[in-house]
Amino acid sequence: MTRQAVPHRPLGPMDAVREALDRLESRLANLDGAGEDVLEVLFLLDRATELLEGVAGSPVDARAERTRLASAWGKLQRNARRFLREAGPALARTRAERGDAAQLAPWWFLDRDVALAQRRRLARGAALALLAAGLVAIGAWLYDRFVAPPPEVTQAFQYESLAEEEIALGNLDAALSAAEQVVALRPDSPQAHVRVGVLREATGDPVGGQAAYDAARSLGLEEVDVLFQRGMAWLWVGDVQRAARDADAVVALSPDWGYGYYLRALTAAEAGDAPAAADDFERAAELADVAGDVTLQSMARVNLALLFQVP
Repeated sequence: MTRQAVPHRPLGPMDAVREALDRLESRLANLDGAGEDVLEVLFLLDRATELLEGVAGSPVDARAERTRLASAWGKLQRNARRFLREAGPALARTRAERGDAAQLAPWWFLDRDVALAQRRRLARGAALALLAAGLVAIGAWLYDRFVAPPPEVTQAFQYESLAEEEIALGNLDAALSAAEQVVALRPDSPQAHVRVGVLREATGDPVGGQAAYDAARSLGLEEVDVLFQRGMAWLWVGDVQRAARDADAVVALSPDWGYGYYLRALTAAEAGDAPAAADDFERAAELADVAGDVTLQSMARVNLALLFQVP
């Protein structure tokens, strides 16, 4: 008896939407190690959006699928740093290849959004710029920064800004290159050495990282200060877990020093643990008050006030 082939039921418009969403959700669950292939996420977001727009105005109920699409976009935003580290410069290159930027969806500009958010976070907290310099020599830093700095200092600031931009874009190798230029221009800056150490570790060179930390210690930075600076630098590159470990170590070594709690509060805030962050900002402010440290007290209070505000 001859078997007859049964043709597959053709995909309807909602089947195509669900297929695209299934692939999108699967790809979002497997960002790590994907390299430039993570860019498929953006194409799938485009595809799902286009398909949903195609059924708009029809009797089809697409509310569940629209919710899934919004959820996927939200998940990508929450994992933006992971995505950008995998995509690297391929994102900007592919975006340019796609032509008119005005026609591209918001997810194609995720790198710029992350960079902008980082700048806002740094400015709003008034933390990283002030603290990074404050433990070294805040008076000298202010003089160099605002009173006709020499050319090498100006160049160092430019490379620091470049390193921050590259980190925001997920280009850690380029950030390391810029940070090493800062060390070349300011070899007497312990903070610069610590930042290089963190970037070396982040790019797979732990031995080089330790050498940079040792260079910072040789310039007179005590161990608790090295840990604090390193924790701030880990936050700088977006590694909250390593920053949290250094914060815990700072608090353990110097439980009466407000900066350790301040660092731990920043890591908790980045991890989304607002109650823990609030407790540590409060503790940092209390210890700063006892020590007469108006700068730390102000920063802790400002960050505490902003903690529960919508960014």
